[in-house]
Amino acid sequence: MMNQDMNPIISVVIPLYNKAAHILDAIESIEAQTLPAFEIVIVDDGSTDNGADLVLQQANKKVRLFKQANAGVSAARNKGINESNGDFIAFLDADDVWLPHFLEEMGHLIQSQKTASVYASSYQMRYNFTRYENPKINFKKPMAEAGLLKNYFEVGASGALPFFMSSVVFSKQLIQQIGGFPEGEPMGEDQDLFCRAALNCDIAYSPKVLAIYEMDSENRACKRNIPAEECPFSRRLKQINPSQVPIQTYNHIMDYTAAHILHLAKLNVEAGNLSAAKGLLEDPRCARKPLKRFVNQTRYAIKKFAAQFIFKMQFE
Repeated sequence: MMNQDMNPIISVVIPLYNKAAHILDAIESIEAQTLPAFEIVIVDDGSTDNGADLVLQQANKKVRLFKQANAGVSAARNKGINESNGDFIAFLDADDVWLPHFLEEMGHLIQSQKTASVYASSYQMRYNFTRYENPKINFKKPMAEAGLLKNYFEVGASGALPFFMSSVVFSKQLIQQIGGFPEGEPMGEDQDLFCRAALNCDIAYSPKVLAIYEMDSENRACKRNIPAEECPFSRRLKQINPSQVPIQTYNHIMDYTAAHILHLAKLNVEAGNLSAAKGLLEDPRCARKPLKRFVNQTRYAIKKFAAQFIFKMQFE
């Protein structure tokens, strides 16, 4: 479906949970797009603040609000997908924002990359709403211009993900085909969808920075819940039969899971969850990333020594 100017029809889905301090900025960034969104579908997932009330003040034919009992971000996104009317779904988290040309660039990708069903851009991370930092995305060959991203797992395994939830657009047909977001999984639901998409279709990508990933907003799930074990999406990737994909792709997928495990180990060391970190570092896949494994083992050893020293000093 195209509008009268032959632009793709893009619905925007926003899951909302206790982000009253940020939701209006997110909506404003959509309304400032040079290619207008067809609609903005916001699903309030049982918030206890006044975020939904703020949205209602903005509600019109383009901004629609749905409410549900708290069921998690995946359920909220799936609800938004089901309520949307566009052929393409852009996801924007309530504490992130787009730069004005994001949807326009996604429209160009949709029109130019005919074999793709996922369209994404690069991004910047913002800390404390003032400091900006580029993610360390490691492309084997730097992308100077928009095109197909054919090595998602290789890129994701060697550095930061090339895109995040608020810098990606999916064809609605693809989401329905691969089954939407996994519900009941509090972490990694975004990567689950990314990985299933990468296994099923081409991904079109623009290296332009067109979205801002807010790292210090209130009520961030990744700060509240640090997984003590490998996330379900990674466990499912581990179960892929090597005969089902090219061997090079299989190796990149296993590297991707190793990078995930080592990232969790780092988070657990930083949080002082040393038992969980130890278990993660003992996973044999960590050997696929020897330098990162060594760095995290060193962090673990230092943290453990410090904890033992403090414990000993308390009894002297």
